[in-house]
Amino acid sequence: MAIKQDYEVGTASLANGATTITFAGGANLTAAAIEPGDTFHAQNLVGVVAGITDATHATLSTPWTGTTLSAVPYRLRYQPDGSRYTAAARDLITAFSNGSVAALQSLTGAADKIPYFTDAGIMALADFKVWARSLFSLAPAADQIAYFTGTGTAALADFKAWARSLFSLTPATDQIAYFSGAGTAALTAFKAWGRSLLGLTVAANKSVYFTDASTAATYDLTPFARTVLDDATGSAMFATMGGSNGGTIGAYWHKLPSGLIFQYGSNAVTFDANGIGSVTFPTTFNSAASYNLVAWNGHNLYNVSFQQVRQFGFPSATAFAVNAKTTAGANYTGDARVDWIAIGV
Repeated sequence: MAIKQDYEVGTASLANGATTITFAGGANLTAAAIEPGDTFHAQNLVGVVAGITDATHATLSTPWTGTTLSAVPYRLRYQPDGSRYTAAARDLITAFSNGSVAALQSLTGAADKIPYFTDAGIMALADFKVWARSLFSLAPAADQIAYFTGTGTAALADFKAWARSLFSLTPATDQIAYFSGAGTAALTAFKAWGRSLLGLTVAANKSVYFTDASTAATYDLTPFARTVLDDATGSAMFATMGGSNGGTIGAYWHKLPSGLIFQYGSNAVTFDANGIGSVTFPTTFNSAASYNLVAWNGHNLYNVSFQQVRQFGFPSATAFAVNAKTTAGANYTGDARVDWIAIGV
């Protein structure tokens, strides 16, 4: 085997106590295949090359003990390949002699198995499932996240900014996540009353109310109650509950959901020769006996008084009559205003 000649191209510079050699004048350590372990010779001194930085720079294994060199002739002496291979082989044997490699070597490979460490220097085999191999087959990309499309297949989906924002949160007691923007999340207090709401068991025809400052419960909300709650005005709610009202000029009525009727008015009445005048109700009572009535003089006739008539077909479910008397006890004939209130069913 031919012996490689020393490499002597160009010049070398090296400061006393330093380890970095700078080569010039056409030297090219890379092209010359200079390697760690080769030796540097100058001023009858020898240094061992520890590493090649680039084509014109190398480092020594120990600081230079000679005087400072400035663009001086030099020699780089190649070491025999045998010594290189012996050292490399020794390093390789050392590497393969540790417990990890021995543990791996002791395993018996099998289909769909993967080795793993059970302890320091101890290995075993585990199933390498189809779904796991499917993950390894993916090509990662920015803003993508893996998910399973089947029992043994995986794919990538967009990992949106809002989702990444959720993962960046630091959970804390009694806090809940919410979105503060299109791609940002934050935490806010999750109050006891809010948690109580989530603890309820919802059911048809139920609504929620609070039994105290932090406890919620449900109550029956019937279809009828919902028809009342969806009304926009009090009068609409009154009608939904079964109430009604109406009237004409001078006479009005209101019927409560319970069926009780309020009627009232101020009517111009003409009294006949017997002093009798009648008023027709704006709505009908159930019978002549199902209501009570009060009537009084609504006119400026201070000398005329009224009393209810219970004859001549009055009272009835649809009307009542009064007898008008003067202070002298005579029947009043003519026009007068009758104010009245009737309550009944």
